[in-house]
Amino acid sequence: FLEFVTSLECHAAMRLAPAYWICAFAHRQHEAKEAKAIETGLADAFGSASGFLLCIDAAATAFQRAWCILEWLLALQADSLKTDIAVSFAGEVSVLTDGLAEADLIEHGQVISEEKAIQKMDERNKDFPLEVLQLGFDL
Repeated sequence: FLEFVTSLECHAAMRLAPAYWICAFAHRQHEAKEAKAIETGLADAFGSASGFLLCIDAAATAFQRAWCILEWLLALQADSLKTDIAVSFAGEVSVLTDGLAEADLIEHGQVISEEKAIQKMDERNKDFPLEVLQLGFDL
């Protein structure tokens, strides 16, 4: 759970403190009768959200959970959502953002050019642990 919270904190620093709706806290996902409620809840959450964050641990556990895969798929299909990925790996959290994050546009308290922000994002993404994502595709 601590890895999850740390991932949210790192992501919030990139997206400048967004609000989060966490499906696992909103529904009893293990009860079949909750499926429609979860689907409705997702539709409501996605309808008012500006982004989606997939949190992945070092074992890529999210890729072993049907609801996580469904949520990610629905987020990817929603054109209006920025879909980010946070990976907790080797004691570090890396965040891969869908486009520039708000924090990429600021340096030393000043707004920087888009070109410089893209370079900053590229540098941040360089150390993203793609091997964790590969675990999900190998399942």
